[in-house]
Amino acid sequence: MKPHELINQRFGRLFVTKKIGLNKHKNVVWECKCDCGKTVQTAATNLVSGKSKSCGCLGAENRLKATTKHRGMKTPEYSVWRGMRARCLSKNSTNYSDYGGRGIKICERWNNFLLFLNDVGKKPGPEYSLDRIDVNGNYEPSNCKWSTREEQARNRRKKVFAGSICCPNCKTVFNPYDEK
Repeated sequence: MKPHELINQRFGRLFVTKKIGLNKHKNVVWECKCDCGKTVQTAATNLVSGKSKSCGCLGAENRLKATTKHRGMKTPEYSVWRGMRARCLSKNSTNYSDYGGRGIKICERWNNFLLFLNDVGKKPGPEYSLDRIDVNGNYEPSNCKWSTREEQARNRRKKVFAGSICCPNCKTVFNPYDEK
């Protein structure tokens, strides 16, 4: 294959867009657009031989698949992912009103378990659960982390109880809506 024939050719996830020049080994270097959106530069020899098939995202996905039993379906992280989806998407979930029912959404990327796992990583230990940093925010990489029960307890919505309020000074209960 002649070097000028690589433009507009696909090699795995890479689509060749333009010729860059020569590298130090005097191989022609091409700019390629990966299916994931990243742009990379690689030598023609790597494209033609099949050594370069993506920007690196394919290798990362394959490593994740190789280290995840049954694509993760029998892992604690998979159970957390399913629970998150149930709370936000299933009106039959007991917690739906506190999540999906009040507008908490899951980012598009996390519809795929492996991408979710890639973003949050494995649970640091059995005492950890998925926590949203902003309790009113969505489930997305920038708003989620693994937290202990104690950390999550400090990160709860403020519950407002209509009616009675306890006065800390006198330990009496009164209703602020009562007319005096």
